[in-house]
Amino acid sequence: MVEDLAFGWSSTLTLASDRYLALVRALASPWGWLWPQAVPTRELVEGTRFFRAGPGPEATDPALWGQWWPFVTLLWCTWVLLPRLSLLVFSHWLLRWRASGLLARHPARQALLRRMANPTIDSGHDQAGDGLLPEPPAGHRPGPVPASDLAIAWAGAAEPRLPSALARLDGRYYRAGGRASLAEDDAVLAEVGTRLDVAAPPPVLVLTRGWEPPTGELQDFLLAARAQWPGSARVVLVPLADPSEPAPGQRWLAPWQRFAERLPTGFATVAVATGDTATVPE
Repeated sequence: MVEDLAFGWSSTLTLASDRYLALVRALASPWGWLWPQAVPTRELVEGTRFFRAGPGPEATDPALWGQWWPFVTLLWCTWVLLPRLSLLVFSHWLLRWRASGLLARHPARQALLRRMANPTIDSGHDQAGDGLLPEPPAGHRPGPVPASDLAIAWAGAAEPRLPSALARLDGRYYRAGGRASLAEDDAVLAEVGTRLDVAAPPPVLVLTRGWEPPTGELQDFLLAARAQWPGSARVVLVPLADPSEPAPGQRWLAPWQRFAERLPTGFATVAVATGDTATVPE
């Protein structure tokens, strides 16, 4: 097939064979060192030139016409297909490079990176999105307030009213957190620790605002108490309800139950004070 398909050349210009030979050899220079047989020779150029005033094509050996095909094939691959393929690869690389540069300069990039770098927050609810409240942690279900007269009101939780179940305190409780200074908190820890230095210390009631979540300040206060008080001391967290409600609901108690679970094992539990509110004496 290669020898049967003929290829010749002609020109209306006065172009000598030497000039055409120099042209085809310049075009074949990229592969001439690798495949010399694909470079047209002088005999091939002179023998396949078509000239109307000269002898017809039948005077030329047919095998000579087929010798052009290695040159024509490599000519198309080198000067047509390869530049287009190179341009395609370069355009893809340029597009990716420009896109990465635009992304690096995007105004929202830093915010996105900070959002992706933040740790995932575990709410403790394994049934997210089902409309159900999380189950209380095992061993920390709220119970009744024990009969103890040793209480600490955290951040003004006992003001202005107390539930009737805690009316026995009659204003006899310690105040810590909130507007109290660190020195006052340390003094409360020391005085309560003195009262706990007995054979059977009573549980310490820590009154909190149930509608507010636990804070790191309260956690530090309780950890300091755990370190200073006798090993048998126990704390009962009493989240108080909003003044307009008789008792805190489960949605307010769940964070306090998980908070008690994060404290040292067996140190803190949660209790619920129910009943009408009673005004605390001044």
